[in-house]
Amino acid sequence: MKKKEIQLIAVDMDGTLLDPAGNLPSDTVAYFRGLKKRKIAFTLVSGRPILFMEHIAQELEITLPMVAFNGGALFNGKEIYRASPFSMASLQHVLEEAARIGATVLYYTAWEAFSLTTTSWIIKNKGTVRKFVIHTPTQAQWQDLEILKIALVYHHRPGAFEIIDPLLAPFEQDFSINRYGNRSCEIMQKGITKATGLRALSEHTAIPLSKILAIGDDTNDIEMIRQAGIGVAVSNAKSEVKEAADHVTLKSNTNGVIEAIERFGISEVIYP
Repeated sequence: MKKKEIQLIAVDMDGTLLDPAGNLPSDTVAYFRGLKKRKIAFTLVSGRPILFMEHIAQELEITLPMVAFNGGALFNGKEIYRASPFSMASLQHVLEEAARIGATVLYYTAWEAFSLTTTSWIIKNKGTVRKFVIHTPTQAQWQDLEILKIALVYHHRPGAFEIIDPLLAPFEQDFSINRYGNRSCEIMQKGITKATGLRALSEHTAIPLSKILAIGDDTNDIEMIRQAGIGVAVSNAKSEVKEAADHVTLKSNTNGVIEAIERFGISEVIYP
């Protein structure tokens, strides 16, 4: 591969930066904090809501804007630079049916995380960073809440995928829907992906996409990886992600991210 000038590293969190348990290995924190001293710009592009990214951003002392909600928001600290909210109104009957059959129905505003019901998945995640308010929207809220992402988790409920997925099919033209096999799916405003989030990040920082290194592992990372100057898949990535990438690391997860950073030429950062 021809060496390219890289000025920004944009990394997915779950399955990429974080270990399989969703944690950042403590022995790697100093490495990522040290990137700033080496004048290497590093940031996060995640499907997570802002609330579930903040602790990692603080631990790594990230000062650059980050992408949340699979491209649905560009933010830094408590400031949101861009957001792509939508109404849940047209999806109400699908979400209520999903909850009725036992799937976990999650919905997020910029600063809040909700679940329609308490499920085994919600109980399992108690005590983690994933804290949800159990809430059934009023009829006005179904229409008026500014939602940045909906997530349906059904791997804990056998047969739920086969019921829910056909119900979502008519909405393909109205929303961006990311499916993760028969385990879960995420719904964003139409046209919103991590690639659009990366473009927003590029525009905000004035760093061209051609000078961004993007690293990921799952299908929602594919467009971002293809769009970046260099797209990298960690070794534990899905096969279709590896096919889309310019390079596949030998190591997995956090160590794969470090491998990619050290492998590709990093120039001094333009953006402070």
